[in-house]
Amino acid sequence: MTKITYVTAYLDIGRGKWNRFGRSFDTYLDHFLPLIELIKKDNEEKSSISELILYIDEKYFEKIILNCKEILNFCTLIKINLDFMKGKILWNRLEKERSILQSEEYKIRFHHRLHFPENSIAEYTLINHSKIDFVCDAIQRTNSDYFCWMDFGYFQDKNRIPSSLLDLNKLDLDRINYTLINPIDNMDSDIYYTMDNAPERIGGFFFFGSKKCMLEYQQLYHDIHLQFQQMNLVDDDQHLALRCFFSKPDLFKLHMLGGWHKALLYFQKN
Repeated sequence: MTKITYVTAYLDIGRGKWNRFGRSFDTYLDHFLPLIELIKKDNEEKSSISELILYIDEKYFEKIILNCKEILNFCTLIKINLDFMKGKILWNRLEKERSILQSEEYKIRFHHRLHFPENSIAEYTLINHSKIDFVCDAIQRTNSDYFCWMDFGYFQDKNRIPSSLLDLNKLDLDRINYTLINPIDNMDSDIYYTMDNAPERIGGFFFFGSKKCMLEYQQLYHDIHLQFQQMNLVDDDQHLALRCFFSKPDLFKLHMLGGWHKALLYFQKN
């Protein structure tokens, strides 16, 4: 029977105290909890083997155990903190990321973007860039056939909670699957167009692929992120994913769904 591992993570970077775009852990938790019921249902129906690997900030570990007790047989909880993150390649680029964001050159060039966290907070950009590193860490912990990243706060819209988990027949099993919020335009090939305008293209909240594809994607993502830093640029994971697509389009399958957080609803089992 096919095994799918769902991977997500939460590291407290102080977002609950932000003046703009703030979000508490409890809000994230509310937007995570539907996944527990979906994992439980999928394994009860035995239509596939679904497991969850959750990387959770150590300060919330006990709270997560209480909420995950019904699926502990299908769930691996991993405590994380800053020391854990220092073992990851992208997080080790934190000081460089911060120095770029704090440079006068960056602040002048992208002054109209500085109120967004992806253009001002290095911890925010790097925890999002670390999504692929979490997935590839999970690969070392399980024997799954396929892996699916979901943001910890994925279920923000109650109207977009599916009744079942993924139907593999709706996905390209030989590529990295992302969903598109809007179609990719010719202008998107210009990195500075995206830096300046932040058009909504690839949704970073979900991606799916095989072990082989994920490991290949990790290396590509690391390389593209390094190119950004060498150009003294910082942006979010959705922009990085777009650059990865332009660099190696055959590695990706982009599904045009239009809108945020539609992936699980669209790809669910009928």
